[in-house]
Amino acid sequence: MKKCKLDVGVQTITAKRKTKRLKEGHYIDQYNNLVAYRKELLRSNPGLTVEIKTCMDGDIRRFQRMYICFAACKNGWMNGCRPIIGLDGCHIKGHHPGPLLAAVHIHANNGMFPIAYAIAETENQETWTWFLELLKWDIKIERGSSYTFITDKQKALGNAIADNACWFPNAEHRHCVRHLYNNFKAKHPREELKQLVRNAARSSTVVWFNKHMADLRELSERAWSWFQDKNPAQWSRAYFRDETRCDILLNNLCESFNAAIVLVRDKPILTMLENIRMDMMVRQSNRRVACERWKDLVGPRIKKIIDKIGQRAIEYRAHRTGEFIFQITVRFKKQEAALYCNDYLIPSTYMEAYNLIIYHIAGQEDWEPVDYPIAPPLFKQQPGRPEMKRVKEPRERNQTTAPPAHKEGKLPKAGIKTC
Repeated sequence: MKKCKLDVGVQTITAKRKTKRLKEGHYIDQYNNLVAYRKELLRSNPGLTVEIKTCMDGDIRRFQRMYICFAACKNGWMNGCRPIIGLDGCHIKGHHPGPLLAAVHIHANNGMFPIAYAIAETENQETWTWFLELLKWDIKIERGSSYTFITDKQKALGNAIADNACWFPNAEHRHCVRHLYNNFKAKHPREELKQLVRNAARSSTVVWFNKHMADLRELSERAWSWFQDKNPAQWSRAYFRDETRCDILLNNLCESFNAAIVLVRDKPILTMLENIRMDMMVRQSNRRVACERWKDLVGPRIKKIIDKIGQRAIEYRAHRTGEFIFQITVRFKKQEAALYCNDYLIPSTYMEAYNLIIYHIAGQEDWEPVDYPIAPPLFKQQPGRPEMKRVKEPRERNQTTAPPAHKEGKLPKAGIKTC
């Protein structure tokens, strides 16, 4: 506005707010319509789980939490996905901010597959325990030791996973290596240490893990000591369990989901929830169509990984010592490596995850009315302009963007003085 020399007064801001309210609905009305929205979801999507938790503030019933898990998502996960789940929360930036908790899986083509999500009043062990108990019931987890969770090393979430009430006491719990390294870098910023930490995390055997940790100790005793209370089973491939058939080190699944909904996280609650449902519904349909165009025995992303590994292994060959057991020496005959991939990675398994549909719902004017008013949660407005941008990590703050390139034959205007 300064560039155009326009005076934006209070009336302009008020008009903008009124326009947004007409378009998206008043936030109080949206909370009052949550139960009607729940009833419409249950009508149109059989098998769906929707839980709304409220608390009493005198005679007023106030919103506290809401959990949603579509039947297409939970059944798709059980039928066609590996037993690994990414957990994370992101901030809602609307009139009543709070965390949005999410459980996200990795499908057969190494992409994100949302399972369930919830809006809560805060992000702590209590809310994560509540979320995980509902998730455990939805996806029918009976033996916690058969599952793997990957998180951003949040203490409250880690305690919730290990909580006996959640039936996850023996589950494998991985920590995102990027977040682990950011904590390490705060005390040990030397660049040469970075590659050694990465090598240790990517090690496929305990022998190589110990070798890289010995190199780290030789370079810096203090840096090596920092890892002594960190369980390597939570951040190194050498100690990961084989049952998950997945060796991911980063919690990019949840980061992808958070990025997909970033444009709706500042909307009123009903508008936000409906936009998330629409996004998931369209994604399910698009991926079913995309799978029909696959030309290989595995998905395109998996094919690239296999080809990359194949280039490194072109000089090796396998000598059978038993069923699915080989000794590797020198390869003499080229074969289709995808034939040896686990069933979790083949197209038929991918389609098992996306066969079910997230169904559309009727327009709000056609919802069956429900006399169950819910007031918004109490929120104290903080002084100053609300922060809309996320807090950047140290590595992002240090990154500098290159100046825009100017056209050939013309000088940039920056730094030029005129008479």
